[in-house]
This record gives sequence, structure tokens and C-alpha cells, in this order.
Amino acid sequence: RHGEQPPVVLVIAGSGTLNDELQQLAKDLQIESSVHFLGHRSDAIEFAAAIDINVLPSIHSETLGYSLIEAMFAGRPSVVSDVGGMKELVWKSGGGKVVKAHDAEALADALSCYLSNPAQMKLEGRKAQSYALAHLTADKMAAATLEAYVKLV
Repeated sequence: RHGEQPPVVLVIAGSGTLNDELQQLAKDLQIESSVHFLGHRSDAIEFAAAIDINVLPSIHSETLGYSLIEAMFAGRPSVVSDVGGMKELVWKSGGGKVVKAHDAEALADALSCYLSNPAQMKLEGRKAQSYALAHLTADKMAAATLEAYVKLV
């Protein structure tokens, strides 16, 4: 199997109103053996360490997903859409890719880029981790929050 890429597996953590529709779509596309729906997880840190790429293709504005921060601490790159606050963390850290919301082709291209270049995937994961350790620890975030309050008062 030299030269072949390992099979890609999609793991979906959490659940929502589209869960049944997504499961049916996986069946219709005959990829259900490669798509795993895990539902709610309480082991976010372990989960982040077990994946290769964190993907948050939000189409509605999100302030900041904890899963992004958990992936950063685990040294995993993220592919996020350009809505909400997640894009700023990815841009600042250099630890991932930002794609236009609703653009499935751009999302696929970003994932394909990582899958075809594991060295880049690892490098950007390390960048995300370095940024998280430098800026996103509880102590750093508490100090930044205090500094913001002091400026307001």
C-alpha cells in the first residue's frame, strides 16, 4: 500500500437538529462506515488529542467554540468558517485555515491540503499549541480580562 493515503474517517461529536438528516445523508452517499456520530462528549480534551484535524464549519456566528481552544492545546490544526470569533484565533495563531461559510468546496480544499501534506498539518498544529500556551491559559486569560476591566474603569 505504499503511496496510498490512509482512509479518511469523519467523526462528529455533539448533536443537534440536523443529526438525523446527516446520518441519512451518510447512508444515501454510502459512506456511513466512514462517518461516526458520537453524540455528546464529556471527554473534550482526550477527544481533541485523538483527532488529526478539528473542523468547525459554522454557518451562523459563534463567538468562540471551546473545541477550537481544546484542539489548539492538543496541537491540532483547525479549519473554521469565517463567521464569529474563531477565525481571529486561527489567523493569530497560524494554526489552521479559515474558509468562507457555506463554501463546501473551500472546506474540502482546506482538508485535502492537510491530508496531502501531513508535515504542514503537524506544523500548523504546533503553531496552534504554541499560541494557546502563550495566550490562552487560565492565568493569561484572567490577566487579559482584568486588564480590559481596568481600561474600562
